[in-house]
Amino acid sequence: MPTEITKKEASGITILSIRGEMSIDDAIILRRLVNDLIADDGKPIIVDIAEVAFIDSESAPILREIGDLPDVSIEGTDSLIQTAIDLVEKRIG
Repeated sequence: MPTEITKKEASGITILSIRGEMSIDDAIILRRLVNDLIADDGKPIIVDIAEVAFIDSESAPILREIGDLPDVSIEGTDSLIQTAIDLVEKRIG
């Protein structure tokens, strides 16, 4: 499934909603987009990854780097963690 990034504004906050599977190339594009948004308007940014089905191991550090930026938060990690738990339980059980 290709990665989709949609942008919307709400109450002075930029929200980037990510959907699909995230590869290293997608994470690099996301980092560039976030950096450009910070440089252009400086509004707080929420990166919502609740609809991400898979993040490869090379993308995870980039997401962490993005989340460590001032005025940037990563949301939706709970559903991603639950998906991982469900997959493990399915394989075990």
